[in-house]
Amino acid sequence: MVPGEVIAGDVKIKLSGPCSDAESYALGLRYKEKVFWKLRREDAPIPKMPKMTYNWTVSNSDLFRVGPFHNFGNPDYNETEWKAYENSVQNKDLWSMHEEERIAFEIKSPLVTGID
Repeated sequence: MVPGEVIAGDVKIKLSGPCSDAESYALGLRYKEKVFWKLRREDAPIPKMPKMTYNWTVSNSDLFRVGPFHNFGNPDYNETEWKAYENSVQNKDLWSMHEEERIAFEIKSPLVTGID
């Protein structure tokens, strides 16, 4: 399977033996996804982000920060404040992790109905 593509194929199904309780047979396709997210615990302190100052002449508005922010050339940069902030944000004990498995899509096609 490839997202955004239609791939032709064949499916062969063998129904063997009587099943008196079945009302119908259907073939289906289901795609499940697992999602993870984290929430800050209610009793966890919310750290105050140190003041950010920029002296850059090039606009980087389309970029985002992935790792720790460092601005060593700036006299307003306080490494101790930034380290405390980064440690608080990265402290796993202050976050509750959640996960959920959900059905992204499901499709069914009846094969046989009204079995007697």
